[in-house]
Amino acid sequence: HLIIDREDLFEPRVVSPALVMMLTGFSFGTILTIIPDFSDFLNISNRGVFFTAFTIASISVRVLAGKASDRFGRANVLKLATIMLAVAMYLIGSAHSFSSFIIAAVLFGLASGISSPTVFAWTIDLSPDQHRGRGLATMFVALEIGIGVGALTSGWVYDNNPSMFPTAFWIGGILAFLAFTYLMLERILRLRIAAKT
Repeated sequence: HLIIDREDLFEPRVVSPALVMMLTGFSFGTILTIIPDFSDFLNISNRGVFFTAFTIASISVRVLAGKASDRFGRANVLKLATIMLAVAMYLIGSAHSFSSFIIAAVLFGLASGISSPTVFAWTIDLSPDQHRGRGLATMFVALEIGIGVGALTSGWVYDNNPSMFPTAFWIGGILAFLAFTYLMLERILRLRIAAKT
């Protein structure tokens, strides 16, 4: 029972939430890697203030996000979350003061708090009962890939050059917008398939 085969790690039915998780996870990897240096650059002595604001915002919205995704649909709620994340990453890269930095942190936290439970719920919805573990494994692998690639890419782009902070954050915003675009196209494709059947 402890042996894990390759087929236990991928569930094709959950490709959509896994892809959204990977694209949005990139931003989280970026935040974890270069926010401490960015805090120093903005002369914010407490490096943890971003994470405090982000965490409070994320926790405060999670219950509402779960109820909203039940009512309005997983993909529709994720569209809002991915757009919020794209805007948050743009604002972080553009921040020049403590207040703008904290506002961006709160928006990032709200976007994360909305997207995480919704992606989990969508993954469970799409996973067959007998392969629910495989579905969640697929989503977690996508999350790890997103965070890892985000961390590596942001560190490489930033490269201890403060002028590259905006670019490093904005790449995450672009990928979040790609997640939004995918969600829009995925819905259109589903509607066309439904119309033909």
